[in-house]
Amino acid sequence: MGHSLLQKTLRSSYGMQGWCIPLHQSATPRVMGRGERLFRTVKPDCIRKQSFLSTDDARRQISEYIRYYNQKRLHSAIGYVTPFDKLIGRDREIIPVREQKLVRAWELRVQYNTNSSLTQDSVYSDSR
Repeated sequence: MGHSLLQKTLRSSYGMQGWCIPLHQSATPRVMGRGERLFRTVKPDCIRKQSFLSTDDARRQISEYIRYYNQKRLHSAIGYVTPFDKLIGRDREIIPVREQKLVRAWELRVQYNTNSSLTQDSVYSDSR
């Protein structure tokens, strides 16, 4: 799929979902960076992994990928929450609960390792 066809397909996919993202409308670094970042993500994760039967099929599959990317996929740059959760403020609920679970998991791991027979063996123990 060529660059211009991909760009048209992505624009129509965003439009079908009611989103408006300007791709190269003005040549500011901010706008150019967003478009380039979008292409850099969509191309290897969606476009190069499958074949499209038609332009409509490409629109449908790219729209599904964008929906997945925004509503299901966890993003490390925003604290491993989805962009949609971040947008509606749900990240303020998700992150503290996740941190509590991680603390509890760490405590259980320490407890398990302290009581493990391996830690009692001098070969595997840190006590020298």
